[in-house]
Amino acid sequence: LVVDNQAGDDDAYIQIKTDNNKSGYLFFGDGDHNYPSSIGYSHSTHKMNFSVGSDDIAMTIEGHASDNSYKVGIGTTSPDKHLHVSGGSLTGIRVTSTDRAMLDLHSTGTGNHRNWALFTSNLAAGDFGIRQSSAAGGDPYNATSDVKFYINPSGHVEFPVANQKISGSSTSTGSFGSVHT
Repeated sequence: LVVDNQAGDDDAYIQIKTDNNKSGYLFFGDGDHNYPSSIGYSHSTHKMNFSVGSDDIAMTIEGHASDNSYKVGIGTTSPDKHLHVSGGSLTGIRVTSTDRAMLDLHSTGTGNHRNWALFTSNLAAGDFGIRQSSAAGGDPYNATSDVKFYINPSGHVEFPVANQKISGSSTSTGSFGSVHT
């Protein structure tokens, strides 16, 4: 099947149209399997499902962007947040970077919301920190943001607090660090 509208003045598309209480599917098969992968849309639930390699749903998109009710589920058919990742043991989200990897927690609401970042830095391989923006709505990873927690590659922990730095390492007896001004 080739849809070609190069000479036309409209977009080219394929439409699968069903009743409001039905679903539409696009199946991908091969010589050994009839439907190993599919894309499906349910009109009654407003969910689009993607499955790969079996009938299990790999990813679900539901809701409407127009009213900010959209949700994406990976490994779940019932996402309860804008992004919901579900799976077995050690399921996670990987952030890959050529320099500093960061997970940016950013609020766009009104009020005095400070933004946060979980990060690795380029100070030393294997370090980790938590930063807070220095102003409402600010960037948590810039020169004026505040480092709230830092672990260096050897496990040394620092909590910068009002012109002093609380730092140390945990010990087998449970004691922790010292205060530096």
